[in-house]
Amino acid sequence: MSRVLICSLFVIFFVGCASFDPQSSVTVIDYPPELREAQYFLRNKNPERAETEVQKYLGTNRDVYWLGQAYLMLGEIRESMGQENLAVEAYKQAIKHGAGYQSTITAQGLYRMSWIYERTLQYNDLQIVLLYLLNVLGKGDNFIKHVEAPARLANTYYVLGQWDRALKQRDSITKDVFERYKLLAKDEKNLFQARLYMAFQGMKLISITPYKSQQIISHCRQELLEVAEMGTQDLAQKATEVLQNEYQRYFSQLKKENRAKNPVDILEQNKVQIAELSSFVDEINELRVLRRPPELIVNKQLNVDFFRQLQLMEHEARQIVHGLAFGIQKANKR
Repeated sequence: MSRVLICSLFVIFFVGCASFDPQSSVTVIDYPPELREAQYFLRNKNPERAETEVQKYLGTNRDVYWLGQAYLMLGEIRESMGQENLAVEAYKQAIKHGAGYQSTITAQGLYRMSWIYERTLQYNDLQIVLLYLLNVLGKGDNFIKHVEAPARLANTYYVLGQWDRALKQRDSITKDVFERYKLLAKDEKNLFQARLYMAFQGMKLISITPYKSQQIISHCRQELLEVAEMGTQDLAQKATEVLQNEYQRYFSQLKKENRAKNPVDILEQNKVQIAELSSFVDEINELRVLRRPPELIVNKQLNVDFFRQLQLMEHEARQIVHGLAFGIQKANKR
């Protein structure tokens, strides 16, 4: 994000907070009757005509009260046409207008921009926008303010490699917070999507990480398992894949060939490997303990298939342990 945009967002934030309507929601936009024609064409999948109507309105309107909504609609139209860069420009205009007249427009523009930045993997920009958004959201958006946006921010920190900040942000979203705002989610998909964000879905985007799979699993397994068991089908499938891939990656790190040549080194390396494999088996059993009773699980077959794969890994780990050499061994011939 350019320095100019960052500075302008600072100005927008401080000016906009003063007049923020705490009951307004960033997810609901009250478009004016003057934009009825544009709304009609947008709903009927004629975005080009809808944009023409909005541009006509922006070119002739003198009522500044509705300009913010017009820019928000323009951004929505451009998003529907896949013109995400142009949509961002429209939302920036809405944010700028909202700073002087309606700070709820600022929040709505920031919210919509955040999803574009996330879809296009612009995580540096996303981090800045989410931080501003968290500061301008009102009581009408308690779920987004206390669950959704913080979870997305935690994931963003992870993607950017800011592990400590990610953990701190993640820990701020307690189980109590989820329960408190459960009824404010428009549907359960929003709630489970937040769980996915909190479980560091950014791990799929990072090929190199300084953290071992064992550490990552310890932080995300409970959230991922909950989504896998109880989430909507698409989110459950995603959570299961991520969890299974992470356990698979963890196991592959342990299946290393012992290249030592003398008996002492062989024995020491085998001791290390058996300790690591034992920890892996313990980790699988700890995850089993977190499972819900079968009769309460929504995605039963997905759950059964996943734990069957874990059982195969566990069986292989035990076989490796049984094949390790201990006691007095002959030295390899040279």
